[in-house]
Amino acid sequence: MNTQEENSNNPTPDEFASQLILAIYDSRPDLNPRYDKEEFRIIDDSENRQTNLTNVYQEHCRLDASDRPSHLKMLAAIFADAGGDIAETYEEAREHLRPKIWNRATFEEMELHRRIKGGVQRCEIPLCPLGEHLYSSIVYDLPTAMLGFDDRPRTLGRDDLSGD
Repeated sequence: MNTQEENSNNPTPDEFASQLILAIYDSRPDLNPRYDKEEFRIIDDSENRQTNLTNVYQEHCRLDASDRPSHLKMLAAIFADAGGDIAETYEEAREHLRPKIWNRATFEEMELHRRIKGGVQRCEIPLCPLGEHLYSSIVYDLPTAMLGFDDRPRTLGRDDLSGD
């Protein structure tokens, strides 16, 4: 595996985003992903989904060039699968629910960006503090992706998470 600095053949962030969008089209032609350069993410408004590219871009750049095409296909499959069938009730969803631990700084940084840019939409993922530096939440586990509960509208909501 190459480190990002060692590999001068890395795609630029914009090139990576373009390559990933093409791979998504190949995987699911019915999707309409677009690149949000300012936030370095891919958005598909038709299915209310978005993917931040920072971590996957860094992961991609660490790979050998020969491994990158299969990596793009895998990422495209994850993006395509993220809109899969979601259970409508707690009982149906129960077996797919998993705990997720988040770095608290991730959400603090998103909130700072929102405030600086004058945005009004806050992160709506139900988070529980887990010590000083972490949050925990519940996600819905799909074969190739995890969805936070407020990633898209559905009837299963925050009150259903207690399992009572």
